[in-house]
Amino acid sequence: MDALLRTVDARVSVIDTQLALRDALDVLDRNGTNSPEGYKVFTKLFDTCRSGGPELVTAILADTDVMSSMLQNIVPRLQGIEDSEALQDCLSFLGLLVAETPAKADDDEEKRRTVDRLQDRCAERILDLSKGGSEIVALITKQDSDMYLLYAELRLIQSLHKRFPRVITSAVLEAPEVVASLVDLLKSCPAAFVRNECLSLVHNMVSAAADQAGGRPIVDAAEEMQIFPMLAFQGVIEALFGIVLEDPVASAGDVPVVALDTNLELLKHEKTRRFWRTGGRESAEWALEVFRHALYPNHRQRRNSELPDEDLFPEQEQSDEDLKGIPDVGTFRTVWPTLKLSMEILQTYWGSSSSTAKRDEGQSEEKAYCIDLGIVEIIADQIDNYHLPDECRRDLLNILFTLLQSCGAATVEKLTTSGSAAVPPLWKIASLMVQSPPPSVSFRSSVSSFIEKATDLPQAVSSVIQNSLCASFSARVAGMSGTPDDDHYPDTGGVPAVPTPGAWVISHLEGVAVVAADEDSAAAAADDLSQAAMHTNAWFSLQLLMNCVKGKNAQAQKMLSSSAVMPSSSGAGYQSLLSYLDKILLNLASSLAPPEHVDDEGEQGSDVAVWTKDPSSVVTTVIAILQTLLVFRVDADADDAISTEPIYLRVLQGLLKYRGGGGKVDINGLASLLLGTCLKPSCANSDLATSIIEEDVGVVEVYQAGAALLDRAPRPVVQSSTVAKRPTWYPSFFIQSAQRAHQDAQRSLVQQTLRMRTSTRRDDEASKLRNLLEVQQREVARSKQEANDTLQVLAGMSEQLSELRDTDTASLLQRVEALQTANAAL
Repeated sequence: MDALLRTVDARVSVIDTQLALRDALDVLDRNGTNSPEGYKVFTKLFDTCRSGGPELVTAILADTDVMSSMLQNIVPRLQGIEDSEALQDCLSFLGLLVAETPAKADDDEEKRRTVDRLQDRCAERILDLSKGGSEIVALITKQDSDMYLLYAELRLIQSLHKRFPRVITSAVLEAPEVVASLVDLLKSCPAAFVRNECLSLVHNMVSAAADQAGGRPIVDAAEEMQIFPMLAFQGVIEALFGIVLEDPVASAGDVPVVALDTNLELLKHEKTRRFWRTGGRESAEWALEVFRHALYPNHRQRRNSELPDEDLFPEQEQSDEDLKGIPDVGTFRTVWPTLKLSMEILQTYWGSSSSTAKRDEGQSEEKAYCIDLGIVEIIADQIDNYHLPDECRRDLLNILFTLLQSCGAATVEKLTTSGSAAVPPLWKIASLMVQSPPPSVSFRSSVSSFIEKATDLPQAVSSVIQNSLCASFSARVAGMSGTPDDDHYPDTGGVPAVPTPGAWVISHLEGVAVVAADEDSAAAAADDLSQAAMHTNAWFSLQLLMNCVKGKNAQAQKMLSSSAVMPSSSGAGYQSLLSYLDKILLNLASSLAPPEHVDDEGEQGSDVAVWTKDPSSVVTTVIAILQTLLVFRVDADADDAISTEPIYLRVLQGLLKYRGGGGKVDINGLASLLLGTCLKPSCANSDLATSIIEEDVGVVEVYQAGAALLDRAPRPVVQSSTVAKRPTWYPSFFIQSAQRAHQDAQRSLVQQTLRMRTSTRRDDEASKLRNLLEVQQREVARSKQEANDTLQVLAGMSEQLSELRDTDTASLLQRVEALQTANAAL
């Protein structure tokens, strides 16, 4: 009964409203819109629709005759309504007619589609009667003091834009003063609710233009996105950045996210980005201050979009609270959307907008501004903030790597200079992969990947990075046991000493050495640090070592291969790092004794399983040591105990026969490559190495072990500009070193075979030599086939790119011809 009464009341209300509309039309016809009676009509209409709800609005829209007459009487006369309250009521009434109604769970889909069609028809009629919406958008320029009137205007324009975005955008483009008024509202509007409505309108216009331009022909896309440079010319980018900087990010809600998302879309457009770059250092200050503002929630605020100060980040004005950065996980979750957008804006601001050399120089100039303004110090200060999750800190590393790629000299100078800090920023970053307690394996892998990619850069940059990292291994900072004293840490000028990455590496290697030398001590060591964590620390420590000595940096290689940085086992003096690694390998190899029985079927499935797991076992530590020793011997051309002491060759001989589960391919292959490095004539153990290969293991077997590793080892992504998320077992530099070692071993083995051949063994040696040559021929054939396959792939890609270019050119020419024809007709 109640429901029936409500339905009857609703129908009576609709009938009364329809009658009232007809009476209102009579009043407007008799007295006009600019009369006290007309003003009362507008107020009554708005109040009735607002109190009647969506059902009443739908009923009004359904009466097309009355609705059309009402719009015909109101819309063309909007410009002439002098009373601000009456105009506000009129605009609010129109806004109710075309505003989107929030969806409800029990809404009838067919009914909703009907309402949408009625509202679309109403919005289309309003636009037709206002000269394509130009008269409505022009109202913004005439009312700059009544905030509630401005709010009603912006709400109506936004509702119309959601239904007909191209029409409203075109109307705005035809009136540059409207764009200027919108930007002025963003810059200096005293009412936050009006400013936010204006921000929402600008955001929707920019997003809709970008969406409509996507996938359209070049000329059409340019027409759609004309709003971008027009907004930028009026200063909208600075205005939006000013909004972000007004209030603390943690308490600003969605406003900074919307503002930054709008700027990100604007800066993706080449013309807009090029225009904003003309601001030079000032534009970089804006972008960097927003980045810092999100990273430091308590960073000082600016008001009224004032220009950045000359000294952007004056240290003397910052309190201890300002320098803490993000203080907890809850705050991070709040500021992360803003922080992520600020980083994307930096990358977009730097991103290449042209393939010309001139643009590349400009791109580096923008990055140079940011480096000079302190972006490296900002990132280094927060990279160890454990409240930031791995994803965020990984993005910070990617930003640093981007700077290293384009502005290597300036960036590496900042990274390797400590300034007022205890250690250089590079040491702080490198320590994250080896320190205790450690971050997650994923983030340690990202830091390792960053160090690897940084040391793969041109030698002018990589050698400085390697030398700085090697300096952290000096004897003065190596020991970490006992009470720290001046002999263990560098002079930091009164700043508290901090363990360096070299100190951490040596500490972890000492721990592994103790356990490897005395198995009974393993349980005792596990009390302080689990076995898995100990081997994981050792693995990342050895990754850092390899990146320090790879390549052609003789200074770094000599520093780590011959300098006495490791405490001696006797407790007196120090020994070289390379000799220490040999001894650890000697002790660990005994724990890899082959099992009595191995299932051949299960062996193939498990011998490479180590690549999918974390490096946390004896096997992974042995693999890392073998890799490090190979890099020392191939890249640094360093001779260690493997070259002079026969016992180490017997260790390699045993590792070649290792048939354990995970890691068989790795250990067999790396042992064969290391054994191959002993075949060169300058090696004291070359005769013994040749004898082991020929008489015990077999020439083909040794070759196949190395080839299997090189064939099956996981390859990293080539030329990736982002750091990895998982351990990189075989970096590209190591694959290159291993390939050189494999080829050198083949040549050395041929020479040794020819030199040692005797008349009594002529046939046997000739047979071995033929086998070796056959293997080499297969290797050469395989390399040629791989090269041919690569060339075919590149040729296919080139052909596809050529076809795409021809297609785009043809489409553009057709469009130009059509425009020329149309122009001639006009």
